[in-house]
Amino acid sequence: MDWEERMEEARRELNGEPKKEKPVGILEKAIDEIVSERMNGWDASGFDERIIKLVDSYLLSIPPRKIQINDLPELNIEGVVHSEFTKILSYVMAGYHIRLVGPTGSGKTHLVQQLVKSRNKMLDQDKPMYALSCTEETTRSDFIGRLFPTVDDGGNPRVEFLDGPVTRAAIDGAVCLIDEEDAARANVKACLFPLLENGILPVPGRPGGQVVTANKGCQIFANANTFGNGADMVYVGREEQDRAWLNRFETTTFYLDYDKKMEEKLGISEVCDWAWEIRPRMTEMKLRREVSTRTIIKMSNIIEQGLDKMDDLKSRFFMPWSKSEISKMGEFGPGRN
Repeated sequence: MDWEERMEEARRELNGEPKKEKPVGILEKAIDEIVSERMNGWDASGFDERIIKLVDSYLLSIPPRKIQINDLPELNIEGVVHSEFTKILSYVMAGYHIRLVGPTGSGKTHLVQQLVKSRNKMLDQDKPMYALSCTEETTRSDFIGRLFPTVDDGGNPRVEFLDGPVTRAAIDGAVCLIDEEDAARANVKACLFPLLENGILPVPGRPGGQVVTANKGCQIFANANTFGNGADMVYVGREEQDRAWLNRFETTTFYLDYDKKMEEKLGISEVCDWAWEIRPRMTEMKLRREVSTRTIIKMSNIIEQGLDKMDDLKSRFFMPWSKSEISKMGEFGPGRN
């Protein structure tokens, strides 16, 4: 059913006219695309105001999805979440440190934000999430803190200790996200082993004691693109990780692949269909390329905002590709109708 037919069906229902086929709800059949776009903050101006009101009324009437974990308070899940959300949340609420592995743009960081928000709701608290993003130049001080030169109120130079994000999370009993953790050198993260294993964090140079005992609720989330085996053909800037680090997450590592159901809710059909069609070809030809969930959302937003058309975005997507890569895509490459 094309867009004009959907709008006609909506008009018939609004005017109380007989339906041409057995109804399954006006939004499911007539304006399902508007619902999806409205949920993502799309500006629906220009459409019949009656339809917009129906959409908003429908969205308000949808009960949030509810989950129950052990004896904890029931949680209402709002918005779009990854298919692994509930399982991982159960581990989070049990107090485990979590490692998420998955391709770029699969929603790992966003999932951690959703998990932290849900954790706060279930524990009736409002604790912050601390975070840092790793590179090969990340140092131990970036994790735990460092001495920092400053001046006192009289303008005299002095040195004070500035806590790192892991130290602050330990003190507050909060979450610290170590993003792109497989980009950091293996030996740098060894300073976190005592925290992961025994809940204590050695912090050399810190006034008032050089060992911080983590308060209840301190959890580490480590996000990575690889399983710790080092660089590959796609993620060339990754470091091989120490077995002692990986062992701390051996039973709490989750693989977060692209989730079609989530992409279908966050992207428009034109973009999703294209992405799902070319992904298998890219895998088959072993290309160092990907169409991430992030890419699907951005392309969908651009089209919805009227900034570009799908053909223009596809051309831009393939722009940095080599001739050899494009030739391997065959009929799935740029210029295909």
